Amino acid sequence: MFSAKIHQQGRDRLLAACDTELLGKDLGNGFVVNKRFYGSDTLDDDEVAGLMDACTVGNLVGERVIKLAKKKKIVREGAIIVLSGTPHAQFVRML
Repeated sequence: MFSAKIHQQGRDRLLAACDTELLGKDLGNGFVVNKRFYGSDTLDDDEVAGLMDACTVGNLVGERVIKLAKKKKIVREGAIIVLSGTPHAQFVRML
């Protein structure tokens, strides 16, 4: 399961999504996976995959959500960084 939240800014829709068990985790350097940004709505694979398709920007944290984004060819291996053992990636879709 995933936690996710959509942030709308003008025409852009940012998807913040993480593996649910990472909420509240401190990944170091001031990066905390917090509910305010990543939300508290619990979604399944299909729901998050649909949001990935509908958003122009994404901020993803966790092995499962990154695996889903790679499967959808939204994120490639070279775009993934690891913070305290946890994968993190961002994507931007140009319209």
